[in-house]
Amino acid sequence: MSISTPSPAQVAKRKIRPVVLGVVALFRAFQAQASDATDLSQLSLEELLEVKVESVTAASKRSQLTTDAPASITVVDREQIQHLGYQTLADVLRGVRGFYVSYDRNYSYLGTRGFSRPGDYNSRVLFLVNGQRINDGLTEGALIGNEFVLDVDLIERVEIVRGPGSAMYGSSAFFGVINVITREPGSFRAGEASFEGGSPGYYKGRISLGHRWDNEVEFLLSGTLMNRDGWDSLYYPEFDSPPGSNGRAIGLDHEEAQNALGRVAWKGLSLEFGYVNRFKQLPTAPYESIFGDPRNETTDMQAYGRIRLEHQLENEIELVANLAINQNDYDGRYAYSDAGPAFPGVPVLEYDNSRARWIGEELLVRREFWERVTLTGGFEGRQNVQQDQFTFSKDPQFNTLSDTRSSSLWGAYAQSDWKVIEPVTLSLGGRYDQYSLGPESWNPRFAGIWQALPGTTLKAIYGTAFRAPNAYETYYTDGNNTQKTNPDLKPESIQTYELALEQQLGKHFRLSLSAYRFQAEDLINQIVDPSDNLLVYRNVDQARGQGVEAELDARFGNGWRARLGYAGQSAEDRQASVSLSNSPRHIVQGQLIVPLWTDRLTAGIEGRYLSHRHAGNDIPSDPQFVANLTLFSYQWVSGLELSASVYNLFDRQYSDPTGSELTQRLLQQDGRTFRIKLSYAF
Repeated sequence: MSISTPSPAQVAKRKIRPVVLGVVALFRAFQAQASDATDLSQLSLEELLEVKVESVTAASKRSQLTTDAPASITVVDREQIQHLGYQTLADVLRGVRGFYVSYDRNYSYLGTRGFSRPGDYNSRVLFLVNGQRINDGLTEGALIGNEFVLDVDLIERVEIVRGPGSAMYGSSAFFGVINVITREPGSFRAGEASFEGGSPGYYKGRISLGHRWDNEVEFLLSGTLMNRDGWDSLYYPEFDSPPGSNGRAIGLDHEEAQNALGRVAWKGLSLEFGYVNRFKQLPTAPYESIFGDPRNETTDMQAYGRIRLEHQLENEIELVANLAINQNDYDGRYAYSDAGPAFPGVPVLEYDNSRARWIGEELLVRREFWERVTLTGGFEGRQNVQQDQFTFSKDPQFNTLSDTRSSSLWGAYAQSDWKVIEPVTLSLGGRYDQYSLGPESWNPRFAGIWQALPGTTLKAIYGTAFRAPNAYETYYTDGNNTQKTNPDLKPESIQTYELALEQQLGKHFRLSLSAYRFQAEDLINQIVDPSDNLLVYRNVDQARGQGVEAELDARFGNGWRARLGYAGQSAEDRQASVSLSNSPRHIVQGQLIVPLWTDRLTAGIEGRYLSHRHAGNDIPSDPQFVANLTLFSYQWVSGLELSASVYNLFDRQYSDPTGSELTQRLLQQDGRTFRIKLSYAF
């Protein structure tokens, strides 16, 4: 892969032409299928029953229609994941309005509402699996690429809840909550096996066993192996100077992962575990390590186990109790030509390790009164029994960091959903959190929901959230070689105002519109301290942002599905009055699923456009347009599914901004790749 400079005319054509073609294709699909769209108020009861409204559990910790939830919601289901050829959770989120993902050839970083900061390991969005928090106990971050704890084939749906969620979930629910719901054991006949292969040197195999018996006992066990050889050669002009390797990282893009998921349930009692182990070579020479050295690599392991009880008492009180044990291990290796002041001029292989163990408990109680008021309350505790970070070398032998810590937190929350009159619901909630290593925090959320007309919902939402400084930001150092500590960090805070409209247009179309404004204080950002040129986390930023989001969703009984989303956003540093880095002003995303032959063969087309983003030193990236195509066949033979995908269909060259740990301010992304997948249910 090499970077070439296109002419201005080529750039203009690349920016405009694919977007126009994509919009025209979607418009023609809507036009061809929408002749029977009518005013919802004119539909019969039978026709109204055909109108599909998604449900969501993450907004209020209970199942409710998205139109009743106190937030702006998007749900991506398994059908979309299959027909659009998504390979990771990061791929799923790339297609959601207002979201974008950056990749630095190690981790995938999520941005939303114009906010994606360097050094943030997705710690400003809370990630859940079946309602279980998976943000780790040391960085408070979440892994969403091949390092995500679940195989994407086991996802039933993904719930995206926008806006502050600390009123129910505490720290890290800063810009939203994403809940990944796994497939039920009953969705399997007895088992399922799949194999897929593609470029560059990619293959993955999975076998799953699942069943639900008449006595309501459920069982699911699944395992996955993935290998990706990666690109033979990656070119980085920043390293194209003697005595280097002419800027080329040769055979340094290898990745492999192993996943497992298990679940046993009976009625309201369930036991569940998840596991992932991911290894990745690093061709980018992060943290000023030796470029082209094959020893630069990371390994991430995450595991969780939980037992959950859901029970309905005789007095109509719903009780939910949850106990979880979590583990996250990180092992990094970085090669340096100089071991530092203690061993000047001596090459060294530095080990950068962390170990996090934490236990979480939650008790939730809910009751409905007079069919108008639903009260939800609960307590949540978390004990970070191990928050250890180590940096050392074996030859020569020395330690630069040996930091062992523990901490705890607890929170109490309550929410009332009150149907004041038939079309108007008020949702009022709040949560109090107390950390052993930080100040207390109180965060409310208020929403007024008005079912103005049949099929028309208006929402006015206000909420606050916080994010506590984590152990990595506060205490990590590599012996002041490239990074130093800052024990004086304070929690971040944000307040958000939002107006949302959800409009059903006939039986087949749904329109979502929202406008928001947020203001964030004491943001923790990784910067280079000019006094010593070391990386350090500091409360240096105050940010504000505003934007609008629009989405048109279409579904038809004959298998046609389409979604077109747009986000216009502005996020800026309040002190300097300049736009934040890695913050696109415009995002357009579209998906179209077209039946080619009855319901046996479909084409899934996806395109996304991002306007330019600024990297460090105010270096702009070019706007990008990327299109993917997936052909999906179903039941040609009983139980058999076959799909073929081409990613970056037009082989566009585009780059993502990076964090301060890389020399490259912009990192070129993959060109055209392909995948073929075969699944068999038995």
